[in-house]
Parts: sequence; C-alpha cells; structure tokens
Amino acid sequence: MAALSLLLLASCAPTPKSEPAAKTQEPTTEVPATEVTDTVMYVYGVAKDYMTGDTLRAYVVTTWDVNDRVHAIARPSTPDGRYDLLLNKAAYYAIEYAAAGYVPKVVEIDMRIQDSLLWEGGYGMNVNTSLVPKLEGLDAAALPTVVGKAHYDAATDNFVWDLDYTERASARQAEVLKAYAERKRGR
Repeated sequence: MAALSLLLLASCAPTPKSEPAAKTQEPTTEVPATEVTDTVMYVYGVAKDYMTGDTLRAYVVTTWDVNDRVHAIARPSTPDGRYDLLLNKAAYYAIEYAAAGYVPKVVEIDMRIQDSLLWEGGYGMNVNTSLVPKLEGLDAAALPTVVGKAHYDAATDNFVWDLDYTERASARQAEVLKAYAERKRGR
C-alpha cells in the first residue's frame, strides 16, 4: 500500500446561493421554524474508492432527519457514479454513502435555520466522498462513521463544514489504515 491519503471529502464547498429577489410585499405572518416552506438544499457529487481514487458506479445514498430514521430515503447513484438529493425540510440531516464491499460513511448537514427568508433562492452543496474498501483484517468498526458536519453560518450566509471535526475524523481514519498496513507488512 502506497502512502495513505487523508482524503475524506474531496470537495465539499457549499455552492454560494443566489441573491434573493427583491420582495414586492413583506410577509404578513411569521412562519415557525418547524413549518418553514420553500426550504431547499441541493446536494450532489460522487463517491470514490479511497484506495484507487476511482469513481464508484454502484452505491446508495440514504438520507434521513436524525430525529426520524424511519422515514429515510435511499437513492442509487447514476450509472456514471453521480448522485443528487433535494432536501426540503429545515432539519438536521444525515447522509450515508454505502456500497457493497465498502465501509459506509455519513455526513451531517444541520439545516435548522430559524429565518424562513434565508431559504429564498435555496442552497447547494457539492459533497464528494471516498469509501474505504472492506479489507480482510481491517477493523472497520474503528473507522469514523460520521466524517463531516456542516451547518449554516450567518456571517457568510452559507453552509460551512466543521473543519476541526473533519480533520479529527481524517486523522482517525489514517491511524486505522496505517495500523492495518503495518499488520499486513508483518510489523
């Protein structure tokens, strides 16, 4: 095994949202956060093989509100290895990437924005990830499951990733894979 990459999320920069159109009339009632309408987050990207960097062609992306796993929605990737999701509720979402022969990974996106006007125009995120193959002798349970967390940042008016969290998850993954490689070499 060559040098191990620390790549967890190859590209997870939020797509800047468009400026809201000018309002001709102010809303007459305030919508509670649990009833926000027109909430839209378009999440799209690819999943790759962690070891080879090849795009996976057959994987499933499942999303759910962390408070309601019963209503999870699963979607297969497209034949060219892409996926897309439309999240349309102000909730705290988990998005799981899973493929046969690979260790699943999860990212979380906290979409609980209190001001319904901030949803005007929607948001988009390109979330690319890499999945570690299930290897004989690899302690998959020691790998981090949740590899990234994003939330709304009022200062940038966009969704941002918790980079400290991602770095810790990446370091843990690197430790587990390094230990696996050392065991394979007989150290």
